[in-house]
Amino acid sequence: MAVAGLLAFASCSDTWEEHYDTAAGLTYSGSTMGYILSQPNLSDFAEILKATGYDKELNASQVLTILVPENGTFDKQSYLDLISAGKKQQVIDRFIKNHVLRYNISLGAEKQSLALLNEKRVEIGSLADKTIDKANVIASNIACKNGVIQVLDNSLPYAANLFEQIEFEYEEYVARTGEEKVPSLYKFLKTFDADSLDESRSVSRGNDADGNTVYVDSVMIRYNRALANMGAYLYREDSLYWAILPSMDAYAERYNQLKSYFNYNISLNSDEHVRDSIQDYMANYYTMSDLFFNMNMNQHVEDSIFATSYNRLDWQYNVFYKPLESDGLFSKTTQEIECSNGKVFKMEELPYTIYNNVFKKITVEAEYSFYLETGSNWTNSSRTLFSTRSFNSDDVSGSGFMDVRPAGSSANTLFSYQIPNNLSGTYDIYVKMLPLTYLQDESVKILPSQFRVSLYERGDDGKIPENRATYTFRNPKDDSRNYSNSATEIDSVLIGSYTFKNCYLDTTPGVLLQFESYVPSNARDTYTREMLIDCIILVPHQEDEETEETND
Repeated sequence: MAVAGLLAFASCSDTWEEHYDTAAGLTYSGSTMGYILSQPNLSDFAEILKATGYDKELNASQVLTILVPENGTFDKQSYLDLISAGKKQQVIDRFIKNHVLRYNISLGAEKQSLALLNEKRVEIGSLADKTIDKANVIASNIACKNGVIQVLDNSLPYAANLFEQIEFEYEEYVARTGEEKVPSLYKFLKTFDADSLDESRSVSRGNDADGNTVYVDSVMIRYNRALANMGAYLYREDSLYWAILPSMDAYAERYNQLKSYFNYNISLNSDEHVRDSIQDYMANYYTMSDLFFNMNMNQHVEDSIFATSYNRLDWQYNVFYKPLESDGLFSKTTQEIECSNGKVFKMEELPYTIYNNVFKKITVEAEYSFYLETGSNWTNSSRTLFSTRSFNSDDVSGSGFMDVRPAGSSANTLFSYQIPNNLSGTYDIYVKMLPLTYLQDESVKILPSQFRVSLYERGDDGKIPENRATYTFRNPKDDSRNYSNSATEIDSVLIGSYTFKNCYLDTTPGVLLQFESYVPSNARDTYTREMLIDCIILVPHQEDEETEETND
């Protein structure tokens, strides 16, 4: 073990020397901070270093390369004002670390593309070019005992990534209005930051009295749970995204609009504060769900563009066609901003409605028996028979239908379907039915079905009422309780509109739609109790817009 340890130490020493030794020998015998303090034309940068306390890092043993802009090439006072305002870390991240690299980096024969301490990329020119990014190197390869100095004739511009640009917009709004409580994209995302320490790249100087490692340069791995959940890693410098950035007012308006659609029932959680938190999350999530686009996954943006929230199983949503045309998704752009990992499109309003991404049509395939409610209070199995039928046709949703028929010659069927994922909003409810000809049985008399429909919704006690329907529908055509379908054609029968009190998105369904065949003895030659149900469709009710075709 001792020999292995010595070998390991020797191996580590080789790596240490490779990364940290100055090959050409020392130009200045002191630290990098000592050199900066010794040069009058670098006093502005030195003052910022001391004001932030970062001068201690440049006097320590860790090896860094400092790209020092000379005096007069940046607004020193603006950084000192930020430090006085308690934003020291912002100055370190956006200015100081924007001029620092790890290890000894000298201008050599070849150009290099390297990461700064804040993970931004910088182009290091050759010794012949003597350029770093767009600045000229006026004093190069100054080797100190703990690093290298490159003196520049200009400061390096800070290139924000998309996540940082969102932060900038929030900061600008608060500075201009003084309003911090308004709902905002940045505030929402910030609560889901879960950064972690990258110990392999961080530099330590031993342990404190309690045995904890003390880091002189902590390298953090950026991670945001909310963005990661929708596949939008806007904080990664090696990514390529487009992002729509609505104004603060536009974001708040959509957020407040959506909140009313996420009133969750007490059965989700008895704690009102927990339900309020879920409501807040859902309203924020769906306000931002179509704002981000991974451009590595969108190769044909002239034709269409998919948001990072796109799901192939729900293919008609979160995708926008012809987005670059005059009436397309990006037509409302007021300003384009190039970022280090993509592009921001600023807009004064969100370019899509709630019907594009959250207030969606709900389709319940009747042949999927798990939607059937088996409770005896809502489905009478003693007088109702079910038969799932497959039928491959473009006219039949889901390639099948449910054949519901009475168990006896005089029995009326009674059955209920669960309605999943409804929001607390208004829907137009349809039942799509097939004529009895789809049974392909010549012995069956072809008649229309006649039936009644009721709705049961979970109450404030978290339970679905057993003895009395929440709502009994009346036919919009004649205000009777009776509905019927076409005897010869596929028919989407409008049951009526209903405003749901509670939201059950992504939870156990809290709504049942009950059907009961209704054929009096004197109408047996006119109607049948048998019903062929293709699907139940709930279409978001739009007062001023045409509703979707329910036969799609």
